Amino acid sequence: MSGRCDCGCRGTSAATPTEVTNPPGQGAIHYRVGTYREFRSSMLARLSGPAYPALRDLTVRTPDDPAIGLLDTWAVLGDLLTFYSERIANEGYLRTATEDGSLTLLGRLVGHRPRPGVAADTFLAYTLDRDPRPGQETPVLIPRGARSQSVPGPGEEPQSFETSEELTARWSWNELAVLRRRPYQVTPDRLEKRTELFVAGTANNVKPGDQLLFVFSAEESARDKRFLRTVPHVRIDRENDVTVIGLPIAAQPSLKRLREELGRWIAPSAKDSPHPRPRGSRLVERFDKDVLAPLRGDLDALKTATALAERLIRDVERVHEAAELARRYQDIAGWFETLAAKFIELTGQARALEPPQPPKPPAGDGKSEPLFAGLRLGSDAVAEHGGQRTVATEPNETGEPANPANPAFRGLGALLPALRTAPVRPPAGARHLARDPERIYAPGSDIGAQLLAVLDTRVRDQLHDAWRQADLTAPLALATVQVMRATATPFGATAPMKPRYKNNNEIDHYEDWPLSGSTSLDTTVTYDTAGTVPAKITFTHSVADSSSPTKELTLPDDEEINKKVPDVGPGEVQVSTLLPPPEPDPDPAGEPGGAAPPPPRTRTRSASARNCCPSCPRPPCSSPGPTATTGCWSPSPTAPPPSNTAWGPTSPPRSGRSAGSPSTWPAGRPPANPPPSA
Repeated sequence: MSGRCDCGCRGTSAATPTEVTNPPGQGAIHYRVGTYREFRSSMLARLSGPAYPALRDLTVRTPDDPAIGLLDTWAVLGDLLTFYSERIANEGYLRTATEDGSLTLLGRLVGHRPRPGVAADTFLAYTLDRDPRPGQETPVLIPRGARSQSVPGPGEEPQSFETSEELTARWSWNELAVLRRRPYQVTPDRLEKRTELFVAGTANNVKPGDQLLFVFSAEESARDKRFLRTVPHVRIDRENDVTVIGLPIAAQPSLKRLREELGRWIAPSAKDSPHPRPRGSRLVERFDKDVLAPLRGDLDALKTATALAERLIRDVERVHEAAELARRYQDIAGWFETLAAKFIELTGQARALEPPQPPKPPAGDGKSEPLFAGLRLGSDAVAEHGGQRTVATEPNETGEPANPANPAFRGLGALLPALRTAPVRPPAGARHLARDPERIYAPGSDIGAQLLAVLDTRVRDQLHDAWRQADLTAPLALATVQVMRATATPFGATAPMKPRYKNNNEIDHYEDWPLSGSTSLDTTVTYDTAGTVPAKITFTHSVADSSSPTKELTLPDDEEINKKVPDVGPGEVQVSTLLPPPEPDPDPAGEPGGAAPPPPRTRTRSASARNCCPSCPRPPCSSPGPTATTGCWSPSPTAPPPSNTAWGPTSPPRSGRSAGSPSTWPAGRPPANPPPSA
């Protein structure tokens, strides 16, 4: 026998409190000084220990003894207290905390506010069976809240999802291709910025060197809405079924060109300046003396694009200040605003010429505001570094302080301005909003829309929603893109020049044919039933094979007129009428011995039409009869002009005034109103 007693009469040594050790980087903290078994064995050992001689008589160690049962109860209580103490200690650190409340409280120490939890979402693809009936396709409505379950992986649990809205599905949509590109709208502004153009299809037959004509308006007068571009390169993407057409890139202006353009804009004389100055403005003269004159003097010294951009940025602020001072004078304020816009444009072009710049150093490079300045605690920079005075504060050879500030304090100094800013509280209601009458009734405000919504209850609820969705600034869309491949001579280029005639029908000079084709102005004069007085004139203007609507002018028989006929071709038509003076009666009736009065004569009137059409080679003419038709003739570029036949040989002979033989017409133009017998 060894003589060792295991009955517990000799007791054991106390095992509590145990030593607690926590090495760094652990996922949990050990904080318990003992467990139930350790507490119970320690109390049993102390029953026979020399420190408690009064307890030596308690020699029983069976669990049914009341004293041992009391010790067991205290051991259980110690185990519970140490367990919860350890859990509380773990909740005090971010790495070991497991409760959401503990993490929220820890985040509040640094100003973090966790957002509420968001349910997971995913995209579902439904596949429908084809309708067996030929030519039929029945839409299927997938209701809101339809459940779907994910396929779990190894060690995972299935997740259930519900649809958030109704979905109309068809079997023809089972194999929808993925949208790999999105159509875009080409506008004149976007065309200037784009370097490539994507065209659907690969059989467009566009080659490098072809010219593309972009037509944004089909109107003939909109010449400024057509742009011609030469294709530098073409790339065919057969996988995506598109043709990539390259567009020319505008060359960047040089620094010399930018300085020359700036010099023209700030030149003192308005003769060659693209931006003439308002005259008689002392504000402009003072601005030229204070800002533009120094800029003209320093223009040659701006050798780099960066220097030019920085100088213009500084001067732009001065221009805005001057524009604000001249706000009462619209023409002067507009001059300053235009100058500011030009300075900003030149600044952007100068920035584009800058070489790539290295990244800026972070804010904590030792050059930010020191902590003592941020806290406003004094000017002792030496005592600022962590509350301890340093010995050496002079900069070393590299230019940095020998004892740099603590990064934590530098970060705190950067946070102070934001923390000192008072929070902006939203107004409690509409009545608490700041109301400025100048802004409420200013041009462009919505006071008119508000009054309309109050006065008309039918549009009160939908007015602002419909107004918000209205596209009031829709850009000009691209109408067509034409490929200019063919090179041909213009039609009529080989035709002879068009002759111009003098009044005596002799050729004066030659000129180019008009490009509008054959142009004619038909004039029809309708006489009264007696065939002596013009009653109506009709004008018809024709270009090539098309004619404009007919214009009619009714001639009064009791007064003279001199008026223009509108909308008769590109020229000007003016109609003048003249009433002949009444002839005196040599022997009035009723006098003794007088001869019989002559038979009554018909009162006639002459009418003339003058056409100022530039393509008319000769003045209009007329022919006798109840209805006379005259024409303004302009030959086509491919047809020679007709021969001019002198008037007279083909005219009928003039009837004599007495019972004699017929006489000829006098030289000159035919009479406007020949007698019916002619």
